Amino acid sequence: IDGLASGLGIMASVIFGGWFILNRQIEYAVLAFSLTGGLVAFMRYNLARNHEKIFLGDTGSLLIGLILAVLSMKFLLVEPIRAASIQNTPLVLIVILGVPLFDTLRVFSSRIIRKQSPFMPDRIHIHHLLTNRNPDHRRATLMIVSVNTVMVVVLSNIFSLVDSTIGTLILALAFIAYLLLCYWLIKAKANTFSGFMYKYLR
Repeated sequence: IDGLASGLGIMASVIFGGWFILNRQIEYAVLAFSLTGGLVAFMRYNLARNHEKIFLGDTGSLLIGLILAVLSMKFLLVEPIRAASIQNTPLVLIVILGVPLFDTLRVFSSRIIRKQSPFMPDRIHIHHLLTNRNPDHRRATLMIVSVNTVMVVVLSNIFSLVDSTIGTLILALAFIAYLLLCYWLIKAKANTFSGFMYKYLR
């Protein structure tokens, strides 16, 4: 949907860029912020409501994924030099890429359970579930990016205070909460709290 891949890409690249600057990895910070700048410029037209509107194709989305994959690997390999910076652990990385990873795991598992190819197109992604309740792409994008950002801020700070076992348990509980949210969106009727929420947001 409009702005989703670029919005999540901006959030992740800003976090990576800031972390690399704090840890004096300037070349990777430049790469991260270059992605940010390109995506901000793209969103200007992706969210347009007139003839200037453009879309993100396969090449664009794959490029975002490639750059974030490179930044993710470097994020795990660099030895932090500032105690105040975010811990570069796999748990924190999963949180930064939380919505895409959680959604891919859920959708692939659902398709395999239904004896379909995991690459079979359908409308069970989280953004489809949200736009089924309200077709406003901007609102759905804002909700998803905001939730992912809050996850990063809250869970990365929690992970710095607990050991990896407890952190893994917390992350598993977050994934279960995400599954329950998706189930609720699928089953909710227009006259339930879901309908009220979207009426309020409108």
